[in-house]
Amino acid sequence: MKLKCIRRKTYSGPLDPKELRRFCRISTSLLVDYEVVNEKEVPIEKKAVAKNLSQGGLSLDLPEYFPKDTILRVKLTLPTTREDRPIVVLVRVAWAEPSKTKNIYDIGVYLVKITPQDKRKLQEYISLFCQ
Repeated sequence: MKLKCIRRKTYSGPLDPKELRRFCRISTSLLVDYEVVNEKEVPIEKKAVAKNLSQGGLSLDLPEYFPKDTILRVKLTLPTTREDRPIVVLVRVAWAEPSKTKNIYDIGVYLVKITPQDKRKLQEYISLFCQ
Protein backbone atom coordinates (compact mmCIF):
# COMPACT_ATOMS: atom_id res chain seq x y z
CA MET A 1 0.00 0.00 0.00
CA LYS A 2 1.46 3.37 -1.02
CA LEU A 3 1.00 6.07 1.59
CA LYS A 4 1.90 9.72 1.44
CA CYS A 5 1.90 12.41 4.05
CA ILE A 6 -0.10 15.57 3.41
CA ARG A 7 0.71 18.55 5.61
CA ARG A 8 -0.52 22.09 4.99
CA LYS A 9 -0.01 24.69 7.69
CA THR A 10 -0.52 28.03 6.00
CA TYR A 11 -3.18 29.52 3.80
CA SER A 12 -1.65 31.47 0.94
CA GLY A 13 -4.16 31.69 -1.85
CA PRO A 14 -6.92 29.81 -3.59
CA LEU A 15 -6.50 26.67 -1.47
CA ASP A 16 -9.75 25.55 0.08
CA PRO A 17 -9.60 26.49 3.81
CA LYS A 18 -10.77 22.98 4.74
CA GLU A 19 -7.42 21.76 3.40
CA LEU A 20 -5.58 23.47 6.27
CA ARG A 21 -4.14 20.75 8.49
CA ARG A 22 -3.14 20.77 12.11
CA PHE A 23 -1.88 17.17 11.94
CA CYS A 24 0.03 15.20 9.35
CA ARG A 25 -2.50 13.32 7.24
CA ILE A 26 -1.69 10.12 5.33
CA SER A 27 -3.42 8.90 2.19
CA THR A 28 -4.72 5.39 2.65
CA SER A 29 -7.48 2.98 1.70
CA LEU A 30 -8.61 1.30 4.91
CA LEU A 31 -11.85 -0.59 5.26
CA VAL A 32 -13.69 0.67 8.36
CA ASP A 33 -16.92 -0.12 10.15
CA TYR A 34 -19.18 2.74 11.22
CA GLU A 35 -22.51 3.34 12.88
CA VAL A 36 -24.54 6.37 13.84
CA VAL A 37 -24.54 7.09 17.56
CA ASN A 38 -28.21 7.57 18.28
CA GLU A 39 -29.98 6.62 21.48
CA LYS A 40 -33.37 6.25 19.77
CA GLU A 41 -32.46 3.40 17.44
CA VAL A 42 -30.46 0.19 17.54
CA PRO A 43 -27.16 0.96 15.78
CA ILE A 44 -26.52 -0.81 12.49
CA GLU A 45 -22.86 -1.29 11.65
CA LYS A 46 -21.93 -0.60 8.02
CA LYS A 47 -18.75 -0.65 5.92
CA ALA A 48 -16.90 2.33 4.45
CA VAL A 49 -13.44 3.29 3.21
CA ALA A 50 -11.12 5.74 4.95
CA LYS A 51 -9.28 7.70 2.22
CA ASN A 52 -6.95 9.48 4.57
CA LEU A 53 -6.15 9.52 8.23
CA SER A 54 -4.60 11.82 10.82
CA GLN A 55 -4.40 12.17 14.58
CA GLY A 56 -7.27 14.62 14.33
CA GLY A 57 -9.66 13.03 11.86
CA LEU A 58 -10.47 10.99 8.76
CA SER A 59 -11.84 11.42 5.29
CA LEU A 60 -14.37 8.72 4.50
CA ASP A 61 -16.18 7.43 1.42
CA LEU A 62 -19.67 6.60 2.70
CA PRO A 63 -22.69 5.21 0.86
CA GLU A 64 -25.00 7.65 2.65
CA TYR A 65 -25.11 11.34 3.51
CA PHE A 66 -24.70 12.62 7.07
CA PRO A 67 -25.24 16.27 7.99
CA LYS A 68 -22.63 18.33 9.79
CA ASP A 69 -22.29 17.52 13.52
CA THR A 70 -23.61 13.93 13.19
CA ILE A 71 -21.76 11.65 15.62
CA LEU A 72 -20.47 8.31 14.28
CA ARG A 73 -18.63 5.44 15.93
CA VAL A 74 -15.82 4.27 13.63
CA LYS A 75 -13.77 1.08 14.01
CA LEU A 76 -10.56 0.72 12.05
CA THR A 77 -7.84 -1.90 12.05
CA LEU A 78 -4.44 -0.56 11.11
CA PRO A 79 -2.37 -2.81 8.80
CA THR A 80 0.65 -2.86 11.13
CA THR A 81 -1.33 -3.52 14.30
CA ARG A 82 -0.46 -6.90 15.78
CA GLU A 83 -3.61 -7.01 17.87
CA ASP A 84 -6.95 -8.11 16.48
CA ARG A 85 -8.73 -5.34 18.40
CA PRO A 86 -9.59 -2.39 16.16
CA ILE A 87 -9.21 1.23 17.14
CA VAL A 88 -12.63 2.58 18.07
CA VAL A 89 -13.28 6.33 17.92
CA LEU A 90 -16.22 8.67 18.11
CA VAL A 91 -16.14 11.26 15.34
CA ARG A 92 -18.19 14.31 14.41
CA VAL A 93 -19.00 15.14 10.78
CA ALA A 94 -17.24 18.38 9.78
CA TRP A 95 -18.33 18.44 6.13
CA ALA A 96 -20.03 16.21 3.56
CA GLU A 97 -20.40 16.44 -0.20
CA PRO A 98 -21.33 14.11 -3.05
CA SER A 99 -18.32 12.46 -4.67
CA LYS A 100 -17.50 13.81 -8.11
CA THR A 101 -16.60 10.38 -9.49
CA LYS A 102 -18.67 7.82 -7.57
CA ASN A 103 -22.19 7.36 -6.27
CA ILE A 104 -21.05 7.96 -2.68
CA TYR A 105 -20.36 10.84 -0.30
CA ASP A 106 -16.99 12.29 0.68
CA ILE A 107 -17.26 13.00 4.39
CA GLY A 108 -14.68 14.66 6.62
CA VAL A 109 -14.84 13.85 10.30
CA TYR A 110 -12.82 14.87 13.33
CA LEU A 111 -12.13 12.81 16.43
CA VAL A 112 -14.13 13.67 19.52
CA LYS A 113 -13.36 10.62 21.69
CA ILE A 114 -10.50 8.12 21.62
CA THR A 115 -8.89 6.10 24.41
CA PRO A 116 -5.29 6.97 25.32
CA GLN A 117 -4.19 3.48 24.18
CA ASP A 118 -5.89 3.86 20.77
CA LYS A 119 -4.53 7.40 20.41
CA ARG A 120 -1.00 6.09 20.98
CA LYS A 121 -1.51 3.31 18.40
CA LEU A 122 -2.81 5.82 15.87
CA GLN A 123 0.10 8.22 16.51
CA GLU A 124 2.65 5.40 16.14
CA TYR A 125 1.09 4.25 12.88
CA ILE A 126 0.97 7.74 11.35
CA SER A 127 4.52 8.50 12.49
CA LEU A 128 5.73 5.63 10.28
CA PHE A 129 4.84 7.80 7.26
CA CYS A 130 5.14 11.38 8.55
CA GLN A 131 8.39 12.69 9.94
